[in-house]
Amino acid sequence: FNSSPGLRFGLVVDKDSACPLSVEHIQAWLAQRLDQSMPGLVFICTSMDGFIARENGEIDWLDEANKAIPAGDDLGWTAFQHKYSVIIMGRKSFEKVRAMPLAAWPYHKPIVVLTRNAHFLQEEQKRKPLPDSPLQKVSQSLPCESLQQLMVRLEAEYGKTAGIYIDGGETIRAFLEEGLVQEMTVTLAPVLLGRGLPLFAGLSGGDRKVDLVLSKSWPCGFVQNTFRFASA
Repeated sequence: FNSSPGLRFGLVVDKDSACPLSVEHIQAWLAQRLDQSMPGLVFICTSMDGFIARENGEIDWLDEANKAIPAGDDLGWTAFQHKYSVIIMGRKSFEKVRAMPLAAWPYHKPIVVLTRNAHFLQEEQKRKPLPDSPLQKVSQSLPCESLQQLMVRLEAEYGKTAGIYIDGGETIRAFLEEGLVQEMTVTLAPVLLGRGLPLFAGLSGGDRKVDLVLSKSWPCGFVQNTFRFASA
């Protein structure tokens, strides 16, 4: 061990006593690591009234709105690919994308699926292979692994040269509540749903200040805002 606490079998331990540290020590150490770690990034589209899907999970409204986007324009999606090294995706979102009739898998970086199912990977290996995506690019979170521990583990594995893309409504909210999102790009589609699955509803953890760093609009009606979160 070096002069700072280290990870041993998923536990933070003191270098001298090799005993588990208190919760306060663990939180302080993880916070220090996260201040210098890969940024948590969000890139997501919502309706004008803040919904990411209908109540039944359908996104047909977004597919229809996308038809107005000029050919060859992806509203910054391709440029965003260069900002992250790995994806953390909720299991529900992964299953939804997997069920789509895709000619090509839309993600070209490794995916870590956030799930409590310890047998997820074994079950995934029995399914039809993903198009243009080797199975080894899909892994899962570890049992009893906190979101902070997952971020630290991925930083150790992938380095700090790029960020971590966080995807899926419930997953995004969980990372927001833990203060693990540093930058968030929200694209508003020119559609009002009235009701559906909200992106931000039910967030706990109190107020968090955000700075608007970029705002763009397109003649087709889409508006995109990028925010950075002030350090807690």
